[in-house]
Amino acid sequence: DQYIKDDHTRPSLAPILNELLQLPDFHIIATASTNHYHALAKEDEQMLRFFDVIYLRETTDDETFAVLVQRFEHIERKKVLFTIQGLESIIASAERYDWEVPFPERAIDLAEETLLYFRTTDESFVTAETVESFLALKTGMPSGTIGEDEKNKLLHLEELLHQRVIGQDEAVKQVAEAMRKARAGFGNDKRPLGSFIFFGPSGVGKTETAKAFAENYFGSEDKMIRLDMSEFQTPESIDRLIGSREMAMLAGLCSVTL
Repeated sequence: DQYIKDDHTRPSLAPILNELLQLPDFHIIATASTNHYHALAKEDEQMLRFFDVIYLRETTDDETFAVLVQRFEHIERKKVLFTIQGLESIIASAERYDWEVPFPERAIDLAEETLLYFRTTDESFVTAETVESFLALKTGMPSGTIGEDEKNKLLHLEELLHQRVIGQDEAVKQVAEAMRKARAGFGNDKRPLGSFIFFGPSGVGKTETAKAFAENYFGSEDKMIRLDMSEFQTPESIDRLIGSREMAMLAGLCSVTL
């Protein structure tokens, strides 16, 4: 929990650890993600010579299923809550969302959040439909089986967008087709549903098209996050958007002294 700052600019654990690690009776276990480990190796390769590196892989689907069963065993001794299909849906959905967190933690987090949501419903068990309903509420994105309302919205999305956007037929068509393909199950689950660059001079309707899409598909313009890139023109300003590299390293490196 303690760290010092070199020249009052960035946090660093290296001076403390380099000194302590040379003591024969000092032992430490450190955990880090692969990305943070490589970042640390570039930052201070000498410090890593004191460690034996053990790589822990992510769990498979079958292993994750067993972890979830064990995790909630104490709850289900009193009352069965999760169906097999519900747990399978949690694992499958976790593969699509929250890519930064590895398995099984990713699935555990989703299961716990789904369980909290389930307790606000009148359902008897956590089913695949429960997971889909929770994810739709959490992400603002419809998931699972396409309902009749969403089906009609997708089929007539161009018409809905053109209620606000005059012209720009190609842009409206591309956005609508991307959403229909995504909800039909086509595409890569590891990538966004769609990435677009609306290119043109000021006033042609770029922002209005994005607002119209947010309102008609997600229910409100407020569902759109707008970043003015003129505010992020310097290297220092990027930290306000994605966070500093040093703080990311500290967040990814957790150590326990034995």
